[in-house]
Amino acid sequence: MSIGSEYKEQVDSFANDAYKFSGEEMLIMAKRNNINVTENGTKAKRRGIKKAAVIAYAAAACVGASALTAAAGAAGYGPMASMFRKYHNDETTAKLAEQGYAYTAEDAARDSKPEELMQFKGIGDTIETEDFAATLTGIAGDNWAPKMLVDIRVKDAGVAAANDKIGIYTQCMGPEEFDTRRENFATDYSSCVKDENDSSLYHASVEVPPLWVTSGEETVFYIDRIITLNTGNGTPISEGIVIADEMFNDLLGEDIAMPDGGDMSEKAFAKFNEQLEKLSFNKADMQYRFVVPEDTFKQAARPSYDNRSFEFGGVTYDLDEALYAADNTWVAVHYDFVGTELAGGSENFEEVSEKFYENAVKFSEQLVITVDGKEYKADASQTAEWCDTKGTELEKVKNKCYMTVVFPAIDFDNAKSVTISDGTVTYDLK
Repeated sequence: MSIGSEYKEQVDSFANDAYKFSGEEMLIMAKRNNINVTENGTKAKRRGIKKAAVIAYAAAACVGASALTAAAGAAGYGPMASMFRKYHNDETTAKLAEQGYAYTAEDAARDSKPEELMQFKGIGDTIETEDFAATLTGIAGDNWAPKMLVDIRVKDAGVAAANDKIGIYTQCMGPEEFDTRRENFATDYSSCVKDENDSSLYHASVEVPPLWVTSGEETVFYIDRIITLNTGNGTPISEGIVIADEMFNDLLGEDIAMPDGGDMSEKAFAKFNEQLEKLSFNKADMQYRFVVPEDTFKQAARPSYDNRSFEFGGVTYDLDEALYAADNTWVAVHYDFVGTELAGGSENFEEVSEKFYENAVKFSEQLVITVDGKEYKADASQTAEWCDTKGTELEKVKNKCYMTVVFPAIDFDNAKSVTISDGTVTYDLK
């Protein structure tokens, strides 16, 4: 299937809505991927899903088409690259920063600040509370997985001594969204690693939604809570924050999950609450507003493909396009469920959706991308799919289903050969 500009516009439009937690399809898909999203989007429980709103099929769509003008090896980006390597083990973003796909405090100081943003703190600025100080030191990456570097200083020496790591919950969105419906958006948890030379300073790398920050328009970055071990000086957890499972492992070294649909026993809730009491959820309420030039980020390759089909479990999966981003490689396919053996004569997708999702995961497990002889297997746990049961989205074809398969990031631009195979047929991707 050839994807023209009109089709891409439809995909991009759908992706924009998806990032705002709107649409019945997103609720269905989120549920299937263990994301608990309410009608208002106030709960977004994630297990193995990198983004608060996983965009099935349109995952590759939330990227803009801006010029690639970053200056390779630009001065001042070396220290930023070092931070990504030393404290966040992120070689990919470090290399992008070294190539100039970055925006630092020095860049922000050099650029003229829009008048409407003069009253707000931005990149390079510090906001303080009684207990903490936070500085946005810069942002780097591609236009699919930009990373914001945040420094947190803990003012209480006792709290700093007790915490090898701390955590932060953040949000990133447009000003209209922030001012009118911030509560509809999930908060993201990020780990903050202690500086090796300054015992009260911690460093975080926060992956932010690309929809706003790569647009060249005003963006809001908000630090909601700063999480430390409970030394008696913090505040207990309160309403308005969704607990991230990874927080417990990060700060307490324990794998604890919020009881939801699994073990709902009194014992499970008691264990969960016991862990919560070990932590202090300190309200930060730090709001930054800024504009990052839209040509800051590397444009991830996003080629379209046609005449490439796979047969699995009685379903034909047609390859549509791929996004070769800095964090992952996303492969998008579509299929028709009506009339397949798996549907068993049903034309109601909800009746057979579990069968098709199980088949999609098994299909993903067969896929391998080979780059110059090196194989990369799909992460089947991140497979996402949904079906346009009304014929109102994307191609506007009723009962057409869409799916994304996630692979590790690859260097598509410099690769000589890229193929995809299900073990039976192999297709060239480059």
